Amino acid sequence: MDEFSDTREFFKKIKKTIGDRKWIAHFDKEYLSGNKHYLLTGTYPREVFNQLVELKKPSEGYKNWYFFLKEIPEAIPTVFLDDLAQLENQLTNLASLDRGLVFVFEVKKLALTSYIEIINTITKLKINDIFFVYDLGTIGSEYNDYYQPFINLINRTKGIISFARITILGTSFPFNFAGYHRGENSIYERLLFNKIKSAVAFYPIIYSDRGSARIEK
Repeated sequence: MDEFSDTREFFKKIKKTIGDRKWIAHFDKEYLSGNKHYLLTGTYPREVFNQLVELKKPSEGYKNWYFFLKEIPEAIPTVFLDDLAQLENQLTNLASLDRGLVFVFEVKKLALTSYIEIINTITKLKINDIFFVYDLGTIGSEYNDYYQPFINLINRTKGIISFARITILGTSFPFNFAGYHRGENSIYERLLFNKIKSAVAFYPIIYSDRGSARIEK
């Protein structure tokens, strides 16, 4: 029996829905670590969770993740950033798929030293088809506080990597819906994106809407 049979069934549903179009395979770590059954009992409620644990093992450059995605040609791989000791090996493996690489940075938890190590490794391996996702998570009316740190981070990246595509990802849902009739005026992630986009001309910047209403499910 296929070790990841339950997980593969899910990907068959994706293919049935969108056909052969490319999509980004991103791994939600909190889906495992925050599972209520696991936190109470130390075990997962269904076998598919154990399969996901296997996919996330860092040994040999996250080889399980690599071999799993290798069999799904439509999937653009996201790089695991938990174990940077495996980063170079992992990037070499995933880049060999020749589909591009996606890096999801949790901005509120991001250590600058780790970030610099990651972009230096990208440069060292001469990987040039990359997409950076800067994930802010939930934000509110304090969104302006993130503007200058973001600009500093992006400018610092430009000095090492000049060819990335980037997206700003965040959500202000479900604080309230007041003011939404005014268009973007109270959608804080859009306001932050607009401000950053107007200040950055050297990267293609893409707006991303975090599907917050049901993102965990």
